[in-house]
Amino acid sequence: MEFLKPKLESQAARMPDVLSSEADTPQSLHITRQVGFLVPDRPNLLIAYHGSTEDAKIFRHRTTAECYDRLACEEGYVVAYPDGYKGNWNDSRITAKYATKTENIDDIEFTLAIIEYASTHFKTSSNRPFVVGQGNGGQFVFRLCLQLGSAVIAGGAVHTMTLAAPENIGYKIEDLEPFPIYPIVPINGGEVALALTHKKKAIGSRGKHLGSNETASFFSERFSKANFTPKKRNYCIQSKDKAAAEVTEWLEDGKTRVIVKLIKLIGEGHTIPTGQGQLRNSLLGPRRGALNAPEQVIEFFKQSV
Repeated sequence: MEFLKPKLESQAARMPDVLSSEADTPQSLHITRQVGFLVPDRPNLLIAYHGSTEDAKIFRHRTTAECYDRLACEEGYVVAYPDGYKGNWNDSRITAKYATKTENIDDIEFTLAIIEYASTHFKTSSNRPFVVGQGNGGQFVFRLCLQLGSAVIAGGAVHTMTLAAPENIGYKIEDLEPFPIYPIVPINGGEVALALTHKKKAIGSRGKHLGSNETASFFSERFSKANFTPKKRNYCIQSKDKAAAEVTEWLEDGKTRVIVKLIKLIGEGHTIPTGQGQLRNSLLGPRRGALNAPEQVIEFFKQSV
């Protein structure tokens, strides 16, 4: 924690003394005064990536109902909401054909620039931000975690998306060394089958994907390859006497630190519920709103560090 005491200059108008009967004319003063700022040490940086065809403004205000803003204020995060290139991110999927992939836009370099800017201007940690994304943004979070690893990424959260199948990823996962050790939480709704059809082909020709359990198991197995086997536990999250989510956690052996967490939302579609409790239907499936998913993400990050 740092306490700063800069001196600020300002122009001020000297008003007549309220106890004086004289009608003095206000005079302009050039004054310098001191102000104290209590600045937290190295606040956490959270980078939030919007879904396909969205932008930062839509993701911040409509998709997440500013939940990440409120949580950032409560928990002391700096949140970055970047815009994708022409509405998308350059994720790992071979079959995706949006402009950021066909034009080979370097979104990883863009992310590193965000980290550096936040460190310079907002005193955030110079590395290891938390990253969260939905849909295509979630796929890009998977890519960041896999390719940059724990040397750069502190933890990742993915809304409404599962990992692409190995044959649908543009690089060999087994060639990534060392095994990236970072906490990660996929949060998925079940009513739209995670934006997949019954043949596991993604809507909009995004290729083949793993299921929810397969995705979470994939990441927990990477910890096992790093010479320790996480302990697994299951439980339900209740909301108004009804189950809102089924949760599977993998904990670091002998410790309470959660390293992988799968949250399977009940009665939700390809959306991010924000705990508003309103059942609505859309092209992306129902939105029950029994659970506040961004709240679960921040709580997971607190558990995992």
